[in-house]
Amino acid sequence: MQAMANRRGGWLSTEVGGMPVWGMIASVVFVLAITVFSLISGANTSAPQSWNRFTPQPETEAEPVALWIGDSFTEASQVPEAERFPTLVSSHFNWHVENRAEGGTGYVTDGPAEFPEREPLPSHVASVVEAQPDVVFVAGGLNDTSRGYSEDQIRDAVRATLGDLRSGLPDAEIFVVGPFWPRGDPIAEVLLVRDIVKEESQSLGLPFLDPIDGGWVNRDASLIGPDGTHPSAAGQAAIAQRLIDELTALGVTAS
Repeated sequence: MQAMANRRGGWLSTEVGGMPVWGMIASVVFVLAITVFSLISGANTSAPQSWNRFTPQPETEAEPVALWIGDSFTEASQVPEAERFPTLVSSHFNWHVENRAEGGTGYVTDGPAEFPEREPLPSHVASVVEAQPDVVFVAGGLNDTSRGYSEDQIRDAVRATLGDLRSGLPDAEIFVVGPFWPRGDPIAEVLLVRDIVKEESQSLGLPFLDPIDGGWVNRDASLIGPDGTHPSAAGQAAIAQRLIDELTALGVTAS
């Protein structure tokens, strides 16, 4: 039996180059095992994980908010919202538009009797400041010419509106738009209000934009709608372009 065992294991004990055959076999097996383990490990680390298929996108900044207050010319309810000049101007500069204008109102005027909830412009200041917009447009004055207000009443209201906006929104861009006039040469009362608004704007260092001197709509009857007073869609586009041109000249650029 011992001789048989020796014969069976004899070839394993045979040396090749000083190493027994069994040692060479063990070495080969070890190397193969290491190679297989490395391949499996590499495959596991390089394979994409099913729960991480999507690359997260960086957060985008919110659009700056442009808030508008004024009368029916700025409210522009005669045309669809997308065609109103506050919307067109805001879209051009990549601002989010917020139009809070109310027809019939002014710096002193609180709107027509059928809309008792409408208030004059100074009453809007607190809510505008609370909203913390990036850009503010104040447009109006035409409706302050028809109720017999004194020059001092109008000036005090304009000063309060613009001054409180400036102090309440020190970092906002504030633009003041004078009263609109739809037909030819304006009456003296409108020019008086226009001049008051211009003077008070300039005293605060606020840019003043003048639709009357600029002839935005009052020199072209085709820009006025069927009611004979408010701008048509073409008039809205014309006003928007005038505003865009003047704002660009002031250094305003798209966000």
